[in-house]
Amino acid sequence: MNSMHNNQDPDVEAIIKNHFKSSKALRFHYWPNFSSRKRSRLGVFPYPLKNPFIPLIFAKTETQILALPSIWRGIRLARLGHIDALHIQYENEIHRRTRFDPDLPPEDLVDRTIQELEDLKIKGVGLAWSIHDAESHYDESYPHHIEKLRKFLANTVDMIHVFNHAGRAFAENMLASDPDKIELVELPTCFGAYGRTPKPTPAPIKRRFLCFGTILPMKGIEGFLDCVGSADVSDKCGVITVAGPFWPGKSPDLTQHIPANRDVEMKLGFVGDSDIVDLFSNADYVVVNYRRVLTSGVVALAMTMGKPIIGTNLGGTAEAVPIENHQLLYDPENPSGLRHVIEKACEMSEGEHLALQHACQAHAARRHPNIQSKKLEAALRKHGVL
Repeated sequence: MNSMHNNQDPDVEAIIKNHFKSSKALRFHYWPNFSSRKRSRLGVFPYPLKNPFIPLIFAKTETQILALPSIWRGIRLARLGHIDALHIQYENEIHRRTRFDPDLPPEDLVDRTIQELEDLKIKGVGLAWSIHDAESHYDESYPHHIEKLRKFLANTVDMIHVFNHAGRAFAENMLASDPDKIELVELPTCFGAYGRTPKPTPAPIKRRFLCFGTILPMKGIEGFLDCVGSADVSDKCGVITVAGPFWPGKSPDLTQHIPANRDVEMKLGFVGDSDIVDLFSNADYVVVNYRRVLTSGVVALAMTMGKPIIGTNLGGTAEAVPIENHQLLYDPENPSGLRHVIEKACEMSEGEHLALQHACQAHAARRHPNIQSKKLEAALRKHGVL
């Protein structure tokens, strides 16, 4: 496999280790004496280890980043003056707790969190919130207590971080946020997260498609499988790979949608980091046929790997890809839109597809984690969070 590596790419494992280096001390109610106070300290919650985007968002900052295991840990440290600000990422993970934290019913948990954050704001602790999603990925809507927390954050924090213009519009129009508090810093791409990235290479005559990530109804994989079976692509459609975790009770049953006239490979289950590059290298297009989306990590990963996407133009998807890739996005209101982009993808010339790969990686390079993390840190300082 042809691949390339930039020595300037962040080392995600090293970043995580650095962000967690004080985690042992954080189990106690004191701050270690050896820890210098020369830099601003920002507590980030949550900090899921299986999600590369949190370390990449803060890949190259002067600020000392602290990975928080719970919101309560952050509140306690802020109250004691050991961190200067809190940055909340996935607010629907508010239930994460350690054995030292209060175990409260969801509604009470949110009410107490709101009260604590209000008190911290009065004391001058900086507050920021990143809006990753407009709607729940897992259910038709967020629970009432999460909606309550989102509305509080939208109207209370010092800075609201959005990843695209669709996020800005959502914050202004749906959450009634102050436009002056909103900062747009695009989601970083994934350079450094999975080692070497594949070099653009000529695509085979039979085009290969990849559906990647947890199998969820909002991802529209069933619709893609139904459509690709009836698309007029003669013998130009190669293997279709569906790879990602399957959650019983939440993931749709795809077996009824596998077309008999197509080669579909199901790789259901967790995909390890060491398998990511090979998986994407063996695809020519990444399918993002989402029914609802605001910001997509799969799109950022596809761009990093130099793989164009086909799918809907919802949310911030069009902003996350180069203009050359827009021809493979469709309006979900158009009943023949998906069929059209599938056929166009299969008919695309080898030269045009190769140029499109280069355009995707060039677009990804403009959103390198080192660039985006500095932009975000500057925005946090601009709004007085740090």
